[in-house]
Amino acid sequence: MAGLRANYRSTPSLVETVNQLFTPATAGESRFLIPGIEFHPSLPCATVPELEASDQVKAMHVFSFQKMNRQQGLEESALLAGTEIRRLLALGRQGQAHLNGRPLRPRDICVLVRRHDQAELMRNTLAQLGIDALASGGGSVLDSAEAADLHLVLAALARQPSPGCCVLP
Repeated sequence: MAGLRANYRSTPSLVETVNQLFTPATAGESRFLIPGIEFHPSLPCATVPELEASDQVKAMHVFSFQKMNRQQGLEESALLAGTEIRRLLALGRQGQAHLNGRPLRPRDICVLVRRHDQAELMRNTLAQLGIDALASGGGSVLDSAEAADLHLVLAALARQPSPGCCVLP
């Protein structure tokens, strides 16, 4: 199965970095520990703007976590990402980080995670760092407390009134 042929969401430098990281040095070799996983390089889309900053901005940061459980790793990752976001936004406020020729703004940044609890962790970490953020997506609206309340009301309305029950006009 072929991978994503053209990447329209990532900057060209990030696409190139990922391609270099996962493309095997020799044919038939794999960069993955699990056999059978293939990597197909993507082509960068030229329309995704690169961040321009007076400070060095890397396409990707790689960190190694030693002797941590999963939750500690998630929390440390959120803190590292949040700290970098705070640094970049500060550069934007100082006029030293630009996207499309204008200063970098909070709405220019998006953190993608796999699960809702990871989104909440990232949002809470950003809040602790003084950065307003929202978590979008996640759980189903049908799992909300409001949906449960609405279900009770609709179920009550759907039942036939029993003798002696008060029915509102």
